[in-house]
Amino acid sequence: MGVPFYSNTNYWRIRPNSEETLFVQSDKVKPEDCSAVVMSSPWFDDGGGFPDKVFDRGNRCVTVYVDFSDGIRTRSWDREFRRFDIILKCHCNRLTSYPDNFRPWAFGLSNRILRATDPGPDFMDRKPVMLVNYRHPHPTRKLAKARLLNRIRSLLPIDESVELFDDRTGETDDDRLQWEMSGRRHHPPYYRKLQESVACACFGGLLMPLEPSDKERYKLAAYRFARRLGLLTPRAVQWDSWRFWEALSAGCVAFHVDFDKYKVSLPVMPENWKHYVGVDFDNVEPLITRLSADSSLLARISSEGRAWARANYGPVPTAQRFLDLVAEFRHVGR
Repeated sequence: MGVPFYSNTNYWRIRPNSEETLFVQSDKVKPEDCSAVVMSSPWFDDGGGFPDKVFDRGNRCVTVYVDFSDGIRTRSWDREFRRFDIILKCHCNRLTSYPDNFRPWAFGLSNRILRATDPGPDFMDRKPVMLVNYRHPHPTRKLAKARLLNRIRSLLPIDESVELFDDRTGETDDDRLQWEMSGRRHHPPYYRKLQESVACACFGGLLMPLEPSDKERYKLAAYRFARRLGLLTPRAVQWDSWRFWEALSAGCVAFHVDFDKYKVSLPVMPENWKHYVGVDFDNVEPLITRLSADSSLLARISSEGRAWARANYGPVPTAQRFLDLVAEFRHVGR
């Protein structure tokens, strides 16, 4: 897009048998020389702090923190993180009170994911199954199994097979590199299964009561109490996942919580029954009825959801959204 960028370290090898990296360190460019400085949780996890020159009052660079951490309250709530001009927060929810410098963000799509999920077979050639191949039993996944999956089996058989991490079927040198660079998230057999299947269960996280207190332990106690009583709450927490975006990009219809009902917040919101299938756990029967009545519905959602995800959360629109936020802050905030 014509905007030069630099890094404090050389990172993300571009191709096999080469040390060339996407992010390039330069001794000639210091952070305080830049229009924007971006940091994320690994910097602080590895013992990094707030660079003095970057956060000096006289410095005109826009400081950005990308918070993609799991959890209900994450490091970015700490008072010292108010020093950042912008915090891009994944897992946002409209019923949660965030500090003023927070902006909703998303995991989204990378070029790696786009390549891995393209091209896909025609929808009519896919297996009429729903993938449910989790490894971790999140509370929302248990809820979906109890209230949805047992009802939907008559319409869509459930494929619960899980890929082996050491399965290298059809893998190339580039696949092995992407597996290494992505922290083992790149797995071709899984992507092929997404491309070959009609739908995928993308549930994750938990449903959490409204905030009774600023203390984390009280929130967790309220959640556990509500869960013991069998009560559902209107706030989806820790809901974002790579699986959701990968399924959309592959044209595999994504089933998730109803983003409107459970107050999920994204920079650009998808439309239920157009881009994905959102589940209301209080009332699943209308979903079953609607799927039963329209045999072409999933094919339309497959096409619309794939187009929507790529148009709004691919690398270029995501980069443009970031640049717009930085430009807006420089205009208004300075």
